[in-house]
Parts: sequence; structure tokens; C-alpha cells
Amino acid sequence: SKSNRMKNYALLVLLALVVFACKKDDEVIIESPAPLPVYMPMEVGNYWVYQSFKVENSGETPLDKYDSLVITRDTVIRNHKYFVFEGNIHSAGWHTLRTLRDSAGYYVFPNGDIFFTDQKENDEVYFEHTEYMPNSIDTVWYVKNYNEKVHQEITFPIGDFDVLNRISDYSTFPFDPNFSDTLKYRSANSYFIEDIGQASYYVFYASASFHYDKRLIRYRIIKPIGDK
Repeated sequence: SKSNRMKNYALLVLLALVVFACKKDDEVIIESPAPLPVYMPMEVGNYWVYQSFKVENSGETPLDKYDSLVITRDTVIRNHKYFVFEGNIHSAGWHTLRTLRDSAGYYVFPNGDIFFTDQKENDEVYFEHTEYMPNSIDTVWYVKNYNEKVHQEITFPIGDFDVLNRISDYSTFPFDPNFSDTLKYRSANSYFIEDIGQASYYVFYASASFHYDKRLIRYRIIKPIGDK
């Protein structure tokens, strides 16, 4: 009958609309979020070699002193994969320097402290530590870490690179009354290069007016499987 034919036609139209809608949904392309920049590439076998420079008010002097940093192994702590960094950064012997994992751009220690990140707003403090005298509440020193407001280009022995600067502000509280006021407060710059890692270390002694700057001269970065 005509009524049945109209019902069948209406049903076919409805089915066509459903199929068309499903087809359009299937064709929707959802773009993956852009990968986060990596400032501390972590794979077993990665290494970095640094040369020491003695920096004084009168200038700087390159030294015949070289330090190494190597990722020797990985380990699982509380169901998270961490990487073990070993080396001889400003020390006579080879030892474990840090254990880190990458938590969405936060390079963290097993206790949750942040070693470095580019995910915090500029000038936002992301690490603080106060060192106390053993068996005492007297403060020896205090440090806070934050990033510089803008990226900058720095010349290293391996070339010119755009870097992110982690600033460490130190406050020293010596018990020696003759300790120089000029040495009680200082800022240490540590530079990080995207896809390469830490490009410099700032090392100082509390009672010395000079400091050592350890600058990257050689490195090897192993790409994770699947990366181009």
C-alpha cells in the first residue's frame, strides 16, 4: 500500500542519515598533543663529558680537569622506572650522583624532589632545601631553584645553543664571625639544552670568592626505540 511504501521510504532515509553520520564520525581526525621538550634525555648509555673552568673576578681559566656523567642502568622504584646517573663530577672517585625519572617534563628524584623542569612558570620556585647542623637546629645553608625568565643563547665548547637556565640562589649562614658578607649570598647558573641535557655545572666552596664552571665538551645521546 501507499502508506507502507511511505513508511519504508522514511525508514530508508533514517538509516541513510545514521550511516552518513557514523561515516562522518569515523573520519574525524584527532591530532595527538605535541610531545614535550626533553631537557634530560634518559637512556642507559647516555653520557656527558665536562671541562672545568676556574672563574674569578679577573677572568676565567680553562683547567686540565675533566668530569664525566653516565647513565649506567635503570631501576624500578614504586612501580616507576628510574635512571641511575654515575660519574666523577667534582670528586676524586666514581660514584652514584643521582637517580631520576621523567614525569611529564619534571625530572624528579625518588623522594619527589624536582631536579629540573621547564613546566613551571618562570621565576616560580620548584625546589627548596635547608641544611642544618647535625644534632642542631642551626641553619648552615639554604637553596632555592627556579628558571630564568627567558631563554638565551650561550657559547659552549661544543657550539652555540639556546638554553634554559636553572638559577640556584644560595644563602650561607656561617658560624665564623669573620666570614665575608659578600660570600653569604650567591646565585649559581646551570644551563640545559633541549635534547642534549645539562650543559654546565656551577661548583663553589662557601669560603672561596671564585667558582668552577663545568662546561659540556662531548656527549652521546641514544634515541629511544621508535624515535626518528
